Amino acid sequence: MRGWFQEARRRGVFRVAAVYVIGAWLVMQVADVFFPAWDIPDAALRSLLAAAILGFPVALVFGWLYDLTADGIKRTPPADADELAKPHPLRSGDYVTLAGLVIATGLIVYTLAGDIAQQQEVGDISTAASMAPPNSIAVLPFANISDDQSNDFFCDGISEEILHRLGDYRDMHVLARTSSFAFKGTDKEPNRLAEILGVRYLLQGSVRKAEDNLRISASLVDANGFQLWNETFDRRLTGVFAIQSEIAESVVSRLAETLLESYAGSAPYEPDIDAYQAFLVGREYLHNRTPGYQESARENFDRAIEIDPDYPEAHAGRAIALILSYDASFSTDQETIDRTIAQARESIDVALALDPDLAIGRAALGLWLDVAEQDYAAAEVELRAAVEADPTNANASNWLIRVVDILDRFDEAVALREEALRKDPLNPILNVNLARRYSSAGDFYRAERLLLRLLDLPTPPGLAMGELHNIYEAYGRYAQSAEVAKQTAKAYANSRSRYGSLGYLAVSYAHLGMWEEAFKLQEYMESALPGQLFQLLRRGFLQRYQGDYEGMAELLAEISADPAFDPNKLPFTPRIVIGVMNLEVGDRSLGMELLESAFGREFDGLDTVNADILQYYAAVLRKDGNTQRADEIFAEIADRIQEEQDIGLGRSPDVLFLIAQNHAVAGNDSAAIYALEKAIDAGWRDYYWLMNDRLRWSSYHGEPRFDALMERVREDIERQRRQVEEIELTDGFRERLTARN
Repeated sequence: MRGWFQEARRRGVFRVAAVYVIGAWLVMQVADVFFPAWDIPDAALRSLLAAAILGFPVALVFGWLYDLTADGIKRTPPADADELAKPHPLRSGDYVTLAGLVIATGLIVYTLAGDIAQQQEVGDISTAASMAPPNSIAVLPFANISDDQSNDFFCDGISEEILHRLGDYRDMHVLARTSSFAFKGTDKEPNRLAEILGVRYLLQGSVRKAEDNLRISASLVDANGFQLWNETFDRRLTGVFAIQSEIAESVVSRLAETLLESYAGSAPYEPDIDAYQAFLVGREYLHNRTPGYQESARENFDRAIEIDPDYPEAHAGRAIALILSYDASFSTDQETIDRTIAQARESIDVALALDPDLAIGRAALGLWLDVAEQDYAAAEVELRAAVEADPTNANASNWLIRVVDILDRFDEAVALREEALRKDPLNPILNVNLARRYSSAGDFYRAERLLLRLLDLPTPPGLAMGELHNIYEAYGRYAQSAEVAKQTAKAYANSRSRYGSLGYLAVSYAHLGMWEEAFKLQEYMESALPGQLFQLLRRGFLQRYQGDYEGMAELLAEISADPAFDPNKLPFTPRIVIGVMNLEVGDRSLGMELLESAFGREFDGLDTVNADILQYYAAVLRKDGNTQRADEIFAEIADRIQEEQDIGLGRSPDVLFLIAQNHAVAGNDSAAIYALEKAIDAGWRDYYWLMNDRLRWSSYHGEPRFDALMERVREDIERQRRQVEEIELTDGFRERLTARN
């Protein structure tokens, strides 16, 4: 073997191999650049690579048999016996030659692997495109190329209107707005976007608006990025409605003439152009849900109505903004809520009087019947009509699913949710609701994966981040909940939404017993939002975690000192919180009055926070000797939990803890300890809340089984706290917060 190696070196075979490999690699690089430019097919590049591989052994044979000399090609003479007998160790030049050969070979292998991976990716995209629904399309947000960047609302509105026009062709599978707009402003290639969104076609374009002149360019591309159609429209601004319909019809006809026959729309109302632009801005506020969006949306809808009183969509949009304003209210008095709801109904009636079949009008009526009247059967009728009239209306789909869920038709709600996700796979509300179901079913990892996917979007939706925080808290993963809260605060650093995420973070600190950090954040938020009841009640929440009942008493006195404060006029959530605070440290009769007014009706649904307060109320009743009413409440909670578990839900740690607490308050000690252990096994870790509960759990302190379980929980809390403290030594979060302050 050594003799052959020496002879190969003498004949220069290794030098020939190195020169050949390097030369072949350079030729492949040049071909890879110029072949596409010269429209030479990819098959030619593959043929060139095959030829290079086949030529390699020929080059080795040539190097063995011949030498390149100054006098031309000569046959290599055989070595004599003495020369073969001598040892010929490798010289430095030989090492350089062999190293060059190895490096060149590695470059070729790397390049080839990259080409294979790229071909695999293209293959995956082609496969994804073939699996996408037939005639499926996403309308990407049209780029604003106007000099005035404030035209972004107008450009997004144009895109959405074209989306709705395409939805009028029922044989088209049109992706809803939320998913289509999820990658706005990114530079992802069309083929990658088509793969992520699960569609076969993309419609993209641009809008230039200058005074009353309008230029809209649109192009249709397939999942591989090939352009199928493009056109530019130059019109006066008043011609925008005709352009939208023309673009939709052109797209449909390019895909298949037969699709034109599936048109099920009607001629839409064409409002005054200034009213239309105000409406688009209002609708964008409803879509984006930025802080204070309800008021901003209503103002723009009001402007549209003032310009064009017969504009039905503007009246319906105004109604939705008002309803969502009511639904989001926390510290508004009941009189204001009633007035808001009445105004919303007036706007709905006007919209439907102008157009009885208006999809957004039927959706607004369905939402009103749900929120204001709790008439879920009637709400379902209206929402189904809205979805039928406009399949791209993701909000109507969300509201319909909610109503069907409330009506206990869970299998049907699951089917509706799956159908809605096919049309709008990146919709935060749909994904959050599905994640809640997974979490409730005890499937933590599936819920987490669903929400983490949304956090990879260019602009992670705050709703998804908030729900991920809640799920981490429910499963006792407070270190992770703290990190999500920080991530949310960073994502919304320039928005009032950051205060909500900082509130989440303060609660995570409280779970971990990091009192100094929790109250510093609370102080920061109260100084930024002075006098806001929600912030003050969070302070009481943190004090309850710490067991600072004296501090709670001082806070309650501070809140009650406001002459305008009337707890009986508060909405449900702050009323029950104030009620519990009074029972703990204040006016006991007022506390019972507030809870009786809140819970003096059939217990509706299984909200774990409300259920915990209801259990507290029942514990007070039992302590007062009203065991009959207390036992009725415990039985009602148990029935609700069982109903949830019968359909595969109600298995999350916080619900399992409610079972334990039901037994604890009822005095079923063995059942309480057994159920508490099950909750801990599932992930429950709310240590400080339980240990500072003076009413429901204090009698269990000193019981060996209880103490052993709580020591297990305490050790895990200590571990997570150390983890958070180590992270905060290097993440710079507190420094950034201080800098903002």
